[in-house]
Formats: sequence, C-alpha cells, structure tokens
Amino acid sequence: IVVTFLTLPLGLFVQLGYIGVSKLLIASNTNVGLAGDILLYSAMIAVGYWQWFILLPKAVKKIRNNQSPKVWALTTVCLIALFYGLYRFYIHVFPSSNLN
Repeated sequence: IVVTFLTLPLGLFVQLGYIGVSKLLIASNTNVGLAGDILLYSAMIAVGYWQWFILLPKAVKKIRNNQSPKVWALTTVCLIALFYGLYRFYIHVFPSSNLN
C-alpha cells in the first residue's frame, strides 16, 4: 500500500496492469509468486521515480516559463488541494493510522 501511495497516480496503473496480467497467468495455471511481486514493486518504483523526479520537474519548468504568475499560483494551490485530499482520503480509509 505504501508503494502504491507514493507512486500515485501512474503506479496505480502499473498495479492494475499487473493484476490483469496475473489474472491471465493464473487462469492458465501459472504461479506468479514472489518473482512477480518483485517485478511489480520494481516497475512501480521506476514509474514513480520517473513521474516525480523527471516528468514533474519538466512540467513545472514548462509551466513557469510559459504561464503568468497567476496561472502558476493557481496550479500550486490545485496541487496542494490534491495532496490534502489524498491525505484526508488515507485517513478515512485507514482510521487507525498515526497521520491524523
């Protein structure tokens, strides 16, 4: 769950793709097991790294260079609201966590 949360939103698509492929393999009586889990987490970490440390900084740089300060401020507020919403969702889903 932690890896999924840290790699949102693209990590979720990787996990859903893995679930779909593993259902096909299980239907053909192939065991995915530990090697499949290691492959899943490796792919999720790679995608998460790419989205947060390569794609997002490029997008931020492009937005800063091409947009007015008002648009940049609105984008920042929207990102803060998105992360706050994810935080509140996590607290709602896992009420026994120490985040609240």
